[in-house]
Amino acid sequence: MKNFIVMISLVVLAGCQSPRYDALVAKTPKEVRALKGRPTTIIQEKNYEMWTYKKDDCTEVVFFDAEKHVADFYEKGSCAVDK
Repeated sequence: MKNFIVMISLVVLAGCQSPRYDALVAKTPKEVRALKGRPTTIIQEKNYEMWTYKKDDCTEVVFFDAEKHVADFYEKGSCAVDK
């Protein structure tokens, strides 16, 4: 079921990659937490991890690969200020 939810999330967020992705690319979870704070939710699977940050009408999703580095980043809504 979690895999289905992740796939739906990817479809909904497709095409919304942020230019701020460059600031996160290849970062570790520790580095991302230092930059963005504690995520709203964390989904952990065998080969990936997905962190979601939600505030007001902004949702940011950070995907970590099996090596625990940022593999992708999406945002939806008005995420004008990066926290």
